[in-house]
Amino acid sequence: HTEIDVVLESPSCLFVGEAKDEEDFAENPKWVLVHQLIRQYVMARMLTDSLGPGKEVVPFVVIPNNERLRKHGKFQTEYMVWRGWLRKDNMLTWEDIKELAGGS
Repeated sequence: HTEIDVVLESPSCLFVGEAKDEEDFAENPKWVLVHQLIRQYVMARMLTDSLGPGKEVVPFVVIPNNERLRKHGKFQTEYMVWRGWLRKDNMLTWEDIKELAGGS
């Protein structure tokens, strides 16, 4: 029951992303599995480990706004930041994505 929304690969990294629009990371098993981000990271880590050394897993999240993430995804994101798996600057909003894409 682990599905990753976005996967991008470069020679040195495997980017695994979770994108939210209407739903959030609330602990409501009807909509979102509680430890979704953590399971996704572990699954990607197992994949890169099995392929051999040299590929870093870079998790990221895209959400409507950061306040929503802090409120509903606090445990998952804080735990992943604490473990060193998720960088705070990889918690993006849709507005951040628009800017990264050149504002179009």
